[in-house]
Amino acid sequence: MGGLGKELKVAARSLGSSPGLAILAILTLALGIGANTAIFSVVFGSLLAPLPYADVDRLVWLSDGHERFGGAGVDQSLPNLEDLRAGSHLLAAAAIYNRENGNLSTAERPERVLVLRVTSEMLGVLGVVPRLGRDFVAEEDLAGSARVAILTDGIWRARFGSDPDVIGRTVNVNAGPAEVVGVLPPEFFFPGDPDILMPLQHVGAEHSRGTRMYNAVGRLAPGADLPAVREELQTLFERLVEEYPEPNDDWFTWADPMKDFVAGRNRGSLYLLGGGVALVLLIACVNVANLLVVRAERRHRELAVRYALGASRRNLLPHFLGEGVMLSLAGGALGTLTAYGGVEVLVALYRDSLQRPDQIALNGTVLAFTLVTSLAVGFFVGFFPMLRARPVDLQGSLKEGARGSSGRGSRMGSALVMAEVSLAVLLVV
Repeated sequence: MGGLGKELKVAARSLGSSPGLAILAILTLALGIGANTAIFSVVFGSLLAPLPYADVDRLVWLSDGHERFGGAGVDQSLPNLEDLRAGSHLLAAAAIYNRENGNLSTAERPERVLVLRVTSEMLGVLGVVPRLGRDFVAEEDLAGSARVAILTDGIWRARFGSDPDVIGRTVNVNAGPAEVVGVLPPEFFFPGDPDILMPLQHVGAEHSRGTRMYNAVGRLAPGADLPAVREELQTLFERLVEEYPEPNDDWFTWADPMKDFVAGRNRGSLYLLGGGVALVLLIACVNVANLLVVRAERRHRELAVRYALGASRRNLLPHFLGEGVMLSLAGGALGTLTAYGGVEVLVALYRDSLQRPDQIALNGTVLAFTLVTSLAVGFFVGFFPMLRARPVDLQGSLKEGARGSSGRGSRMGSALVMAEVSLAVLLVV
């Protein structure tokens, strides 16, 4: 550790002799690392962070499909869903839901909210337990039952000031009274970011099989797998097509992993954007590596003296890597500061298009990614000047004084410029 600290101090002094180059390199790397940090925080928070459900790999999302509507992912009819979940032996449980916009009214003021209407099994299927109060019960599924509601943590904090006595309080949802029976934990998430959960209260009511406005979340039974569930559900659905041909003809039913459903349709766009900013970082790395190669050309006499005094390429390696790491860590620190603002801008602009926007932040995982990225960038940009500092070149430089540079350095610089241009063209495409 002492030797490493000494090399970093030497690298810092060496870079201090070229402040203009050091500042330019740090700003360049800060741009690339900051952009990658901001985008990774969005990708991680929206797509990669573990979902707050118990045994999430056993959860599936049920939908209908039709070639005219682009395949699977279409809402289902309530009677079909009831028949499918009643006939399935490979689903341990399934909960039906739909969403609706609503008005929440209290003595203070009205407010527009998103209501998730669910059957009583929903929280049990997801493996979520209310932090306050209780879950829905089966009797509350029936049409005409007393209206009850479970609040999400966000609406509980924003509207009710985190009041624990909210349990048992009556609020008005869509001009009707509803008793608050529970509050969900802060990590709870469901696509669409609902504010309130209420019983569906349509079970047992008459609904057209051609009215598709519902979906379901199911949990696989022990020993069941996704292909088997898909086959079973399609077999059941084909029976429904035979019995009710007009609303079901040319349709099929489908099951997707819950993780894929939560990721949403913007998953490909986010990964593409991540690839784009990765190319920006790679271009920045090549740019800085080229600057350091040019700097190494100008330091041939200094390096030749060190070699003549007994230094080897192995001895010089920590010096060059130390310079790269010093630049990359400084660029990473500056990039992290800019990423804070970048994340806020991205979430503000695209909040409605992002899954789990409240989970997007520069957390420990994102900062660890930034540190690893910065170290990798440091080794990358420090490696190319080391290639230029071959012992045979250093001996020639010592004999020739401080004049000129060899063709090898020019070839390396040209190769780096070509790589940079190629990456830029790829990024534009």
